[in-house]
Amino acid sequence: MNPTSSMTQSRFSNIKRPSGGRTKTAQNAEVISPNLEGKAPTNTNTILVATPIVNTAKEEYKQDIKNLYELESLGIKVDKDSDEEAVLQFMNNYRSTILTVNGRITAGFPFLDNVTQLKSNFNVAVKRLQALIRILQNDSEKMNLYNEALQDYRHQGIIEEVHEQSTAGVTTFYLPHRHVWTPGKSTQLRVVFDASSHAKGELSLNDVIHQGYSLTSCIFDILLKFRTYDYTMVADIQKAFLQIQLPIEHRDATRFLWIKDTSKPPIGSNIRYYRFCRVPFGINAGPAILNQALLKHLESFTNNTFREISDMLYVDNVILEGKNNEELLKKYHESKEVFNKVGMNLRDYLSNSAQVNYKIPAHDRATSNDIKVLGLHWYSNDDQIGLICTTKSFTKTTKRYVLSQINGLCFDPLGLLTPLLTTAKTFLQDLHKKKLAWDDPLSKEDSDTWDAIKKNMVHFSIQLPRRVTQQEGCTSRTLSMFVDSSKRVYACVAYITTDTQAGERYTRLYCAKSKVAPIGTTQTIPKLELLAIFIGMNLLEYIVTKSGLKFDKINLFSDSTIALAWIHSKKRLSFLVANLTQKIQLTRERLEQYRHVQIYHVPTEENVADHATRGISHAEASNHVWFKGPRWLNEQEQHWPVRQIEQPSQAEEEDSLAIMATMVTPLTLTRQPRIWPTEAVSGYDKLKRIVAYSLRFVRKISKGKLYQLDEHCETFSGIPNAQELIIAERHLLREEQQQSDLQSFINSCKNKTIKEDLHGITRKFGRLQNSDLNYDTINPIYLPRKGLLNARIAAQLHKDLFHCGVNQLWNFIPPASSWMGGAWERMVGTVKRALLKTIGRRKISEEIFSTVLCEIEAAVNSRPLTTIGEAADIDEVLRPIDFVYKNIRHGIEVIRQEEQHQEDPPYQPTPEISTQLDAKKAISDAEKLTNKF
Repeated sequence: MNPTSSMTQSRFSNIKRPSGGRTKTAQNAEVISPNLEGKAPTNTNTILVATPIVNTAKEEYKQDIKNLYELESLGIKVDKDSDEEAVLQFMNNYRSTILTVNGRITAGFPFLDNVTQLKSNFNVAVKRLQALIRILQNDSEKMNLYNEALQDYRHQGIIEEVHEQSTAGVTTFYLPHRHVWTPGKSTQLRVVFDASSHAKGELSLNDVIHQGYSLTSCIFDILLKFRTYDYTMVADIQKAFLQIQLPIEHRDATRFLWIKDTSKPPIGSNIRYYRFCRVPFGINAGPAILNQALLKHLESFTNNTFREISDMLYVDNVILEGKNNEELLKKYHESKEVFNKVGMNLRDYLSNSAQVNYKIPAHDRATSNDIKVLGLHWYSNDDQIGLICTTKSFTKTTKRYVLSQINGLCFDPLGLLTPLLTTAKTFLQDLHKKKLAWDDPLSKEDSDTWDAIKKNMVHFSIQLPRRVTQQEGCTSRTLSMFVDSSKRVYACVAYITTDTQAGERYTRLYCAKSKVAPIGTTQTIPKLELLAIFIGMNLLEYIVTKSGLKFDKINLFSDSTIALAWIHSKKRLSFLVANLTQKIQLTRERLEQYRHVQIYHVPTEENVADHATRGISHAEASNHVWFKGPRWLNEQEQHWPVRQIEQPSQAEEEDSLAIMATMVTPLTLTRQPRIWPTEAVSGYDKLKRIVAYSLRFVRKISKGKLYQLDEHCETFSGIPNAQELIIAERHLLREEQQQSDLQSFINSCKNKTIKEDLHGITRKFGRLQNSDLNYDTINPIYLPRKGLLNARIAAQLHKDLFHCGVNQLWNFIPPASSWMGGAWERMVGTVKRALLKTIGRRKISEEIFSTVLCEIEAAVNSRPLTTIGEAADIDEVLRPIDFVYKNIRHGIEVIRQEEQHQEDPPYQPTPEISTQLDAKKAISDAEKLTNKF
């Protein structure tokens, strides 16, 4: 111990340091406690506390930038890092050192070569302990909970007490610790260990441990599959990190200090030394260690379930798939067994099947049906995933806190909320352009701008179907990728369209990605559009290879004619353009091995990716087309408002770089968006009333200035009258004609006069001008055969005619009355019941069937017309048949037994002869009858 400071001698004279660990004493406050204010005064009344915020502030914002970049790049990053292969090789070698001893996985730390430079961090741990005890001694409840938590760790064998002089192992390091207080939860106080703590100029424990490869990409892969399962089940490992045992030679790297008597200060003999026997939570390599340990354990199993667990395992979360309830229950038992073998408890099982949840024992079942799955809210009852934007308030607004808030608004690895975050990302880029330091306060203007951006995002929430498609009953599946770019942002978004055996077609949002345009170089919009196509192609390839789905069609939509021309161009292009087009073509060729990729040009107003580049507001986000996909994706391809891009010929390309395309639907690129809700309203009469009310409203607020809407119509109140409905119908007809291919219709009617009438409605004026018919019959209105309005009018007429066919025209239908048809329908029911009792399910000939009908007819017509009481003395009753044949009796009269003569027995039909004995008996009987005759 350095005796240069009397203060230091008096403060630490009673604390023994481990002999094996090299420590430093402080000659000034900066050696032990760097702080924002610079050097602290050194006197005997000062308690020096190391502040971890200052030590790790730089690392924190670097980590925030890294997290933001990784989430943005998931699924679209194609260039591997230069050291990625080396990291994979390192972790594979590390996995070979993992063992299973006495039914528990044993895994050490993947130390780096600089582990020999690691100091003990003893001084920092002491100062942090002093500050912690001072805080806890002012709150007895927290002190008791803190002490109980550590003692519970000791009783469970998670930690063990050691002597200060023992220094066995690779290295010795002391971990400072603190508490996280979360009132209201089952565990209100959690003890957190700081492996990033270090003295000034020294290394921390995290600095000498290899972090392994990033597991963030695993989240994206798992969530892509999670959204495709018909039946799914999630679970997590209880205290997973604390189930991995540390080898003895690595345990001294996880030492920490605590006190024996919580009522006394942490000095002298009151200090106790502990170390971890398991991997503590807080080590940066903890997730990688746990992941490698579990993969090593699962390698010893060959069952498909265990391979599925390996693929769908993220840290301590497991997601399972099943084709039905029985398969899910089977995987529940198998997964429990595989983790029990290494002393781990897989618990909190939850499925989207209520039947499976009911059959899982209560101690293994999740207590809530609403949980988080890899950061996404999952409402299992409705099988919906939820996205919720929240933020925390800070005392001052700086660039660092803007970055932190963007990362903390909503964890969205699939990019489902990309349009809401667009303005936040571009604002952060603007702060970079202003060369602001990370902790410089923002100007009043920038602060107000950020408050408005944050207000637009905070408290926004939405629920989407977890399952984007279905495995069972799916006849066709289409993957559609939309790409677009603005001056600031380029983006792509993927939708999946599913055709079912029931004849339904639906489209679901799958995932999306966006990136801000690079700073420093000014790129043209076409080049940024080409970048959008590039990341769209990469995301297509990633979905095809990682989702596990089979697609029948793959489409890519872009609204940039220049970028699409560059892709098919054979001319010499600029270096950047040529490089991107080459990469796009290579990706497309790889996809072609799986399925043909069709590229389309789509109008800007139909391109949903445009919303990701410009952003949307909180108000319009709840029911936005972004979350549902374009409506026309659910229609047949011949009705899509797109152009199919084909490979241009060499001759055409020499003249220009214009796109050589084939129209899928003529005139769809020039059509105007609909004003009236023809698509949303199915009833034609209701649609006319909606338009009439809307026109009435516009007339009132415009005060007659919009004369085109007036059409000599007075403003009425109440229910729209006939004149208003006629005007509304004219507006609907004009809009429908504008949506159609009117020019093609005019060309097809060469010998007929096609023109607009006084109201701007296109009609056909033909040979019936001199007839006595009404105006609409003489001059029919043009409506497209497959138009929406045409279908609405036809449906309304069909309904008005009570669904009659075209060959029926009834002015009055008596059977439609409630009192008509009752008598004969009752007779029909009587005959049907008699047929059911007589024939049942037997198959009979036509002759027998006719006979049965005759007998039933006779029986029905022989019933009395009125009810006859038991006391009635009536010789004859009146029957329906008496009006035709009076007193007739149906059926065969049966001879009474006493009237039968012994020598003349009644004739009985000869039964079927089936044996030789029956044949002999029949011949004998015939001979007797012949002889008697």
